[in-house]
Amino acid sequence: MPGTWDLVSSRRTTQVLSPTRVLDVMLIGVQTIPHGVYFERAVPYVDWIQSPLGVTLYAEPPADNIEFELTSGAAIAASYVEDLDATGLVVGYIAFVLQVDSGDPNRPGPFQTTVDVPMTVVSQANLGGGGIISQELNQALAALKQTAGI
Repeated sequence: MPGTWDLVSSRRTTQVLSPTRVLDVMLIGVQTIPHGVYFERAVPYVDWIQSPLGVTLYAEPPADNIEFELTSGAAIAASYVEDLDATGLVVGYIAFVLQVDSGDPNRPGPFQTTVDVPMTVVSQANLGGGGIISQELNQALAALKQTAGI
C-alpha cells in the first residue's frame, strides 16, 4: 500500500545471528501510517551502502501487513516487542491486540488477548487478507469469542 510507512531512525550496529556469527547492519526504525506502529528492521550494511533507498524492501512489507490487520483485520492495536528465542538471541515481534464485546449486558467486556507474530512472518510480502498473520489472528479471535460467549 502506498504511504503506509515513514523511516524515523537509523543506526549502524551488529546483529548477532548465532553464537559464532554476526552481521554488520543498519538498524532502521519505521513507523506505520496512519496507526503509528513503530518497528525495527536490520538491513545488511552492505545492501544499505549500495542502495540506501533499498530500505523500502525492508520497511514496506511489514508496514503494509500491520496496517492491513489494523484496518481490515481483527486487530485493534499493535506494538513492536522483543524477546529472546530458544537460543538466547533477541527476536522482534508485533504484538497484535484483539478485542470483542459479547453484546450481553451481564458480560459487558471488553474481552481482549494479544497475539505475538514474529517479524520474520510480518515482513513477508503480500500476506494481507488470507495470509499467515490473518490465520494466526483468526485462531485467537475464535478462542476469544468462545471466552466471551459469542
